[in-house]
Amino acid sequence: MSRRALEGFKKVLGPDHPTTFTSVCNLAGVLEGQGKYDESEKIWRRVLEAREKALGPEHNEVYKILQRLAGLYEKQRKYPQAEEAYVGVCTGFSKTLGEQHPTTLECIRKLAELRETKSAAERTSTIDPEVVVDDVNNRRSLRDRLRELTWLRGRRGLGGGKS
Repeated sequence: MSRRALEGFKKVLGPDHPTTFTSVCNLAGVLEGQGKYDESEKIWRRVLEAREKALGPEHNEVYKILQRLAGLYEKQRKYPQAEEAYVGVCTGFSKTLGEQHPTTLECIRKLAELRETKSAAERTSTIDPEVVVDDVNNRRSLRDRLRELTWLRGRRGLGGGKS
């Protein structure tokens, strides 16, 4: 449905009309919501290029689109791209809206959360599954040995265990 509406707006109003632009953004959002991230990313990139061309690279609307793209990268776990985009958005909003503007502060919060998520993902990706399995097996065998020792102590009357 969104695609048909978009095609109609393009034909009647032209590709650069604000209503067509809104329809393109809606389509990208719908695709993102459906989990079609690659398709959505392509559309967001085209929208970003068109907005930069029409409005200039340092316009709030450009930063808003870049923020949507950063969020999409984050969903895709493309953390380096997401971080780069969020840094650009935070810097841009800081220049155009001010450092204490709620939009700027929200962007900074999202960047901080992303960095925390990225750090956690990097830490967990360095865990070697074989080491974890060996550790679990060693703990199990130590537990078994401790039970045996406790049982033997109890049998010999050394205390420390149930007989």
